[in-house]
Amino acid sequence: MDGALQAGKAARVQEQADEVVTGLRERLASFRATVDGLERRRVFALEWGDPPFNGGHWIPEMLQVAGAEPVLACPGAPSVRVSWAQIEAAAPQVVVFMPCGYDLRAAVEEARRTLLGRPELAGVEVIVAVDASAYCSRPGPRLVDGVEILAAALHPGRLPPPPAGTAVRLQR
Repeated sequence: MDGALQAGKAARVQEQADEVVTGLRERLASFRATVDGLERRRVFALEWGDPPFNGGHWIPEMLQVAGAEPVLACPGAPSVRVSWAQIEAAAPQVVVFMPCGYDLRAAVEEARRTLLGRPELAGVEVIVAVDASAYCSRPGPRLVDGVEILAAALHPGRLPPPPAGTAVRLQR
């Protein structure tokens, strides 16, 4: 959000930038309160499937705000390659498949093709494919939308479903 404030200052629209950032922070605080008390499921953010890479940078924080316990996470650090054995040993309940640069359709196709049959994911309850390109991979205000999408996908029945075209739950 600091980037939005810096851009607002540079463009001489500091007041408008402050209002936008305040609104985004309020949405995040509201979501933290909404998921407070819900089960924090163990979630692995899979940014790439072959070879597997974890979700780095801001992804672990997005998952935390969405009410998850990120596993194999490196908050604030770039994504790193992990092994399927590491993923299996981490025992995630949910895998969020968020391949960098993929829209939802492409992420779902890739998940069906490469993830659903993996024996290392046999203990995973559900794989959720998301439109990472629009809501997770690029820093900016849409990351707040991404948090809301993740929370809705991770807490079905407790929160309204994610908006159409943003996430798909793939049953094992």
